[in-house]
Amino acid sequence: MIDQLPMLQSYFKIAYRHLMKDKSFALINVLGLSVGITAFLLIIQYVSFELSYDQFHENKDQIYRVAYEQYENGELKNNSALNFIGIPNMLKENFPEVNACTGFDRTAAQAYFLFNYQGRKYYEQQSFYQTDSNFFRVFPSLLLKGDPASVLNDPHNLVLSERMAKKIFGDEDPIGKRIENRSPSYADVSDFEITGVLKDVPENSHLHLNFIARIHPDEVTAANYWTGPKLYTYLTLGSGADPKRIADRLNRLIKKLEKENPKTKGAKVFLQPISDIHLNSNLHDELEPNGSEILIYILFSIGIIVLLLAWINYVNLETARFIARTREVGVRRILGSGKSDLALQFLIEYCCIATLALGVAMILLWLILPHFSYLTGVPISNFQWSTPKIWLSALSLFLAGSIIAGIYPALFLLKINPVAILKGSHGRTSGGILIRKSLILVQFTSSLVLVAFLLVIHGQLDYMRLTNKKIDLDKVISIRNPTVYANEDDSLNNVEYNALENKLLENHLIKNVTSSSAIPGQEIDEDFVNRLKRNLNDPYDPTRYKILFVDYDFIPFYGLKLKAGRNYSLESGDEENWSTVILNESAVHALGFISAKEAINQEVNFHLWGGDFKKYKIVG
Repeated sequence: MIDQLPMLQSYFKIAYRHLMKDKSFALINVLGLSVGITAFLLIIQYVSFELSYDQFHENKDQIYRVAYEQYENGELKNNSALNFIGIPNMLKENFPEVNACTGFDRTAAQAYFLFNYQGRKYYEQQSFYQTDSNFFRVFPSLLLKGDPASVLNDPHNLVLSERMAKKIFGDEDPIGKRIENRSPSYADVSDFEITGVLKDVPENSHLHLNFIARIHPDEVTAANYWTGPKLYTYLTLGSGADPKRIADRLNRLIKKLEKENPKTKGAKVFLQPISDIHLNSNLHDELEPNGSEILIYILFSIGIIVLLLAWINYVNLETARFIARTREVGVRRILGSGKSDLALQFLIEYCCIATLALGVAMILLWLILPHFSYLTGVPISNFQWSTPKIWLSALSLFLAGSIIAGIYPALFLLKINPVAILKGSHGRTSGGILIRKSLILVQFTSSLVLVAFLLVIHGQLDYMRLTNKKIDLDKVISIRNPTVYANEDDSLNNVEYNALENKLLENHLIKNVTSSSAIPGQEIDEDFVNRLKRNLNDPYDPTRYKILFVDYDFIPFYGLKLKAGRNYSLESGDEENWSTVILNESAVHALGFISAKEAINQEVNFHLWGGDFKKYKIVG
């Protein structure tokens, strides 16, 4: 080994002289490879993060979500990440291979969890979950402090995240502390006792929670078991259990319920592995926006293509300098250098260029990664090894490609006949010329494909940004009201809202003010199935109707155009009666009206909250 050191030193000296001799070629090679490596690593970072969702659960291979579909005359009419309240009980009674099952719900997207502690008010959005005592049997790795068997035994028990414990209690131990409840999410509980602490759920999770309480008993009575999808349902399976067979048996049991529970007619369930939910599920009521597995594979392919182009660029540049190096190769061959020695020389030259390129790529990554979250929409601000398999595959691909890219120019030059070189001929082979032409063809074709792909994406983004959305949002500023679903003492009442509206309109920069139960573009939490009918005797309708509550100014404020009828108005007494409704075109057709004009002044039966169906007149 020691005898080889002088030879290796000689190889590195020759490589250095070769790079310094033609700095422009060296610079092009280094920059080309560094840009390719940077793009490849950024794409792999994104792909790795997306594929790592929900991998942090210790029992991830056992956890499944029970999802819901409902068909009418063979046509899919509804689907949901929620499911029937009765599913956990049915699983417990009929499926011994199911280790544990839990059902839970969460606060509305627009609602906040309101509470007091030591005279200070807290408003926490979309963070309050209500579940049963089996939650931590299904998700045992989420609990940091507390007894999983008893942490949610009492309605006054509350489990909160590490982040919230730090925010509320500082460095004090939160266990046993009490907070005053001011939220309607659990209105009949005046205060909560902290009985457990959750691990902070990482960003690559499809559910994020800050507070977990025991679900209200009235929500899970037998009378509510089969009234429609209400709870997110998760289970863990024992070893050897077949999720498809369990789903088939569940569906047969649900089928038997149709006669006594007509709302189960056409309903089917299926099991989703928790690690597949983020990329392979696109249901209504998803806990959080999901990704796309197809997009991930497309991006991974683009990353490989970009890296391949960088290698091809290097190979083409090196072989383009064929003439400049033929005499060097010929002389060294005649002086006794073996093919293996020359191959090692060229490979070391490539390694020098690749090392420089990798260094530049690391600098580029260091500059780009802090802004990566803004560019991609995923919460990545530093280098993460989220999915080791992906990184090992990427590393293997990089090393294999690097060896090929480094050796090929050497093999190309080693085919030269040294005698022919000294006679003035460069000894080119038709095979080498064909390969080089093929590489150039691949390079240009790949570049055109990537440019075309970029143009398509740019066109789609322009379409999303510039298309007429039938609603004017350009100069709208939204204000979230944290007490919108709060108790009467905390909530902003109508008189106070009118005072706020008048105060805002005193500012000459504010043209108009309106209020609604959800901001356009965000989730509309209130949606009803079988709660809007033309006739009370109509059969069960699985169509989902989303309900938005608005004031009189909503339609003119956003520049909406009515197809027929009128807006709500004070003069007509709508405010006092609360018995009129405005529908969109989809609702008009779902209710069986031929046109918007035909629907005007017709009555529908609407079951809003509590009580029975009530007559509502369609005014617009």
